[in-house]
Amino acid sequence: MKIEIDKFISLTGWTPQSGSTISAYALNEHKNLIANNQSYSVVFKIPEGNLNKYIEKTISVDLTGYNEVVFSTWSRNKSRDSYGKAADYYYKINFGGSDSYYFGTSKEDLKSVQIGLTGAPITKIRITALHNDEDYIVMSYMCGVLEEMPYDLYVDTKAALETELYNVYANGFLTGTVTAAAGASSVSLLTGTANYLERYAVIKIKDGTHEETHQILSTDESTFKFTSMYDGATLLYSYTGANLYLITPVEFNPDSTEAVFPGIKIWNMAPEPEYRGSALENVFDTFKTDTTATVRREGGIQKYTLLVDCEARHDQMLAFLSMIVRKWIAKQTLWCNGMKLGILNEGAPIEPEVTEASMYIPKIQYTFSVEVKEEMYNRVTAYAAITDYLNLYIS
Repeated sequence: MKIEIDKFISLTGWTPQSGSTISAYALNEHKNLIANNQSYSVVFKIPEGNLNKYIEKTISVDLTGYNEVVFSTWSRNKSRDSYGKAADYYYKINFGGSDSYYFGTSKEDLKSVQIGLTGAPITKIRITALHNDEDYIVMSYMCGVLEEMPYDLYVDTKAALETELYNVYANGFLTGTVTAAAGASSVSLLTGTANYLERYAVIKIKDGTHEETHQILSTDESTFKFTSMYDGATLLYSYTGANLYLITPVEFNPDSTEAVFPGIKIWNMAPEPEYRGSALENVFDTFKTDTTATVRREGGIQKYTLLVDCEARHDQMLAFLSMIVRKWIAKQTLWCNGMKLGILNEGAPIEPEVTEASMYIPKIQYTFSVEVKEEMYNRVTAYAAITDYLNLYIS
């Protein structure tokens, strides 16, 4: 699970240190330098001569219940192949406490940064340059994270598919208008047609002030009664001539709720281990100004295989949902907990055939896989050596 700290989609609120010429320079729109499907990221300009100078922004986020901060960054001029000690870093970040944390940058692509920070309130984001050269750095999507797999994969896959749907239709398919009073358990069409508005379909009612979402329990093709799902069995607000939209929800593991048609369902199989790389690896992911470092132990690679069902009673809606899933899988990227993961299409989509005399719901199934390294233990602090011993044996 995660909590947003800063999306880095605005230039406002950033203040440079007195004597510093560092600035929140521009909004970046290049998608390969934007994390988590945001609209923008922030470009900071560091002119020559800003050694140990900073720029900061005041915020207020409670990280109780989370154990790390994750964000993405890129540098135009400053990067290394590896970072083994505090002196290797070109930037550090402070969140309002006494500790500052060094973070690595990359010139090739966005670099994901993980910082162990447990239960501390964040009161600022301060970025300090540890060099005297000109540079431009990009900062994108900072969040607090407590890893919960595979739940986190479900949540972020759902969010990614909902983003694809929103990009094609912001509200849904407009079917007509309705007028009804708050507390009503049904609505009737004033104008429009009832195409695709059947039992288990989900509708959105929206005017210029309010909106709400309901699932259809029953209908006579002009009046629609609701189930208890989404915003409940009765209207929350009164409407006069409000627009009524058919929407296509994305749900994961919906085996204990009412069916949703048309809609997209995400199902998960148990992960399987990938036997390559280190089974247990110590990662030094946080170097602080007091020269200590925190270490997390990652486990072996786990491959999660997810099944995505497109389900609809009508071929036109089924084709639409299938197109949405294809568009997303083709991007081969899933942002999960602020980290960029690659996704792999697993074979051709399947259109299951009817195997017995039962109610048949047309569907198209897509399968894709995601590989993650799950953290095995809590972070520990590793202290720098303060005494060196050299033993010489002469014979």
